[in-house]
Amino acid sequence: MTKKFIKVLCFSCICLLAAACGEKENVYFQSETSVAETQRSEAVPETDDTQISEENGIQTEKCFVYICGAVNTPGVYEVTQNARLYEVIEAAGGLTEDAAEESVNQAREIVDGEMVRILTQEEAAKKAEAAKKAAEEAAKKEAEIKAAATQTAYNQLVASAATARPVAYSTTYLASDAIKANATALGNYKLTFYDPCVECNGNNLALTATGTTLTEGRTIAVDPSVLPLRSRVFIEGYGVFIAEDTGGAIKGNKIDIAVSTHERANELGVQYANVYLLK
Repeated sequence: MTKKFIKVLCFSCICLLAAACGEKENVYFQSETSVAETQRSEAVPETDDTQISEENGIQTEKCFVYICGAVNTPGVYEVTQNARLYEVIEAAGGLTEDAAEESVNQAREIVDGEMVRILTQEEAAKKAEAAKKAAEEAAKKEAEIKAAATQTAYNQLVASAATARPVAYSTTYLASDAIKANATALGNYKLTFYDPCVECNGNNLALTATGTTLTEGRTIAVDPSVLPLRSRVFIEGYGVFIAEDTGGAIKGNKIDIAVSTHERANELGVQYANVYLLK
């Protein structure tokens, strides 16, 4: 009994001792593994995702601008994307004392690769003067071209024949710039209408005071003391006529316009229009 007990006790002690040794060895191996993993973790640096993106060209967060002129330190500067011009100016040491600060929009966004030149006050003044002079020269040239075109149109009007045509008011015959600029404005005239009949003309020969044939669309009767005979006259709304005739009732600012029939004369009645003497 005693021997058997001793054997059991010895076997139990051996088992306990073996178990203890196994746990110690396991802890040792676990410790070595943890140290190795820690060393490997420290040996591999953390990756900067932003930096990789920039290197691969996936995302650009920086851009470069060359700034010169009236800044304290001209040069190429690296700034963030969507930076404003004032940030580039600050990076360049700010504006010089003679900088034309108002000549640039410091709030605008810069563009990658651009060059910005800040003008001095003297340079800005010269630039403004040059722009003013160029604008004045352009305006002068435009005025000369317009004047030449106006003169050409007027010369063509004066040279054109006063041809026979039905007399009637038309907006086609409103006074153009050419007429207003070159003809002599005589003012507003009273207009009446007559025909070659005995009642209107005193005879039915259809002859005018200047010996021409009374013609609708060409002949008008005038007061020679106001409008010289044979002068060319522009009646606004009716066109160009020639002062070929006179009349006992035609005095002062009154013009009698020839038409083809008595019915037409009565139909047109009395009108008023601005009159110009063509030179």
